[in-house]
Amino acid sequence: MNQIYLKMNNGLEIPQFGLGVCDIPKEITKDVCINAIKIGYRLIDTAHIYGNEREVGEAIKESGVDRKELFITSKIWPSEFRKAKEAVYEMLDRMGLDYIDLVLLHQQTGAYLKAYKALEELVEEGKVKSIGISNFESKKRLDKILSNAKICPQIHQIECHPFRQQHDLNNYTKDKGVLIESWFPLARGYKELMNNEIITSLKEKYHKTSAQIIIRWHIEEGYIVFPGTKSIEHLKENIDVFDFSFTKEEMDMLHTLDGKKKFNIMPLFLQGAFNTFQAWTILSKVK
Repeated sequence: MNQIYLKMNNGLEIPQFGLGVCDIPKEITKDVCINAIKIGYRLIDTAHIYGNEREVGEAIKESGVDRKELFITSKIWPSEFRKAKEAVYEMLDRMGLDYIDLVLLHQQTGAYLKAYKALEELVEEGKVKSIGISNFESKKRLDKILSNAKICPQIHQIECHPFRQQHDLNNYTKDKGVLIESWFPLARGYKELMNNEIITSLKEKYHKTSAQIIIRWHIEEGYIVFPGTKSIEHLKENIDVFDFSFTKEEMDMLHTLDGKKKFNIMPLFLQGAFNTFQAWTILSKVK
């Protein structure tokens, strides 16, 4: 396995591949993360809303790997934006860390400008190494961040997979060196994607699984990718994507899949209501 590191616009490096713990229950998060680190994972992506930051922190301590070798990402929820600095200090306490490698604003709503300014102050204090945004798919709100930022975002995390390739948003911020991180990278294994004839033809050619073909597509696009899994077999499978690459013609074929489907299709007003309820129920239990 040859892990790839990308240089961010602040001069620091981030692993291009890692583990996302969004859907991993807190009861098993520590063991999953320890197994991942043993296999060679060096990036772990969590968030306050996931309810498992504490377990990620425990895995870091028990992994036996030098903290400096690990890249830890977390996110603050809009309900925390007005007290973002306090929220990050609480995050550090939950994970038992002296600093966090990357903190993102989780959604493009609420007092996000105030929160972003707080993240900039935390960078100056050395508590956060890099900062960014997540789900800022409104160019108007993205522009507000970019035009008011003293520190340009290093990362923009968005839904991204071969059916929704996000080239437009990537090109919009590329000149500022903002790197794209893909959440929902495997579209949760939807059959329409996994059994697509182009994906199938490539997995047969390279003797890989559909998931490995899709993860390799993210790598070739220059996107940061961190699929989640509870299975040690899938942990090993997902990271086994550095021994092959696609031709230009094959990437062109994969580009024809763009626009097929957006899987996070809940209407925005329902998504907002759901997010508010989800945040209230989860964050009230996670201190």
